[in-house]
Amino acid sequence: MRRPVRRSELLVGMLARIFPDAALDKHRSEFEKLLVSVNANFPGLLEGMRLTRAREKRELRSRGLPESTIGAVSIGDARFEEAVHLFGAKLMMALFYRHTGSILPLVGGMPFRWFTNAQDLDEMLPRDVLSPLLGQFAELKRENTSLRDQFFYRFAVADNRRAAAFLAFFNQAIVMLGFVFSDITTVTIPANAKVLRAYSPLL
Repeated sequence: MRRPVRRSELLVGMLARIFPDAALDKHRSEFEKLLVSVNANFPGLLEGMRLTRAREKRELRSRGLPESTIGAVSIGDARFEEAVHLFGAKLMMALFYRHTGSILPLVGGMPFRWFTNAQDLDEMLPRDVLSPLLGQFAELKRENTSLRDQFFYRFAVADNRRAAAFLAFFNQAIVMLGFVFSDITTVTIPANAKVLRAYSPLL
């Protein structure tokens, strides 16, 4: 496994632990060790996540959350987006292989979105938006994992097994949505959609 992917897993691992119960004693020690590693591998990133209390209140108000809520952070650093895209591509390809038995070919591609617990998932992914995207798939099924509540996902596979959809949940922190196509050139993709390609040089 190459270094960029290992680094992306480290950063996504930190993001996945920023959730309401993360301050509990049983999570704190592990989280603190993770922060040390993140600080060593991503200089300046943790400092950039800090918000002034005034800005924190503005962010909370803009999302309809009580101003008394504590713990809001900024993830505006471009390294977050890069890490999530690297990690997301690897995850989507692995899930595609697991559920179709096929390795995603070079012409494959993955329209991809991700969300944090600062966003309202129902608002970001309303049913009237998801329905057309899922038109060729059966109903999304839940797949539990050995990590239980820390990670689970919903999935659907097209009848021809050349396309699949995955909605992955990490704690109460982040959600990743990917549509995986064996040949992305045959699919009409919205102009503003982010498409992850199979076998990026960084993977």
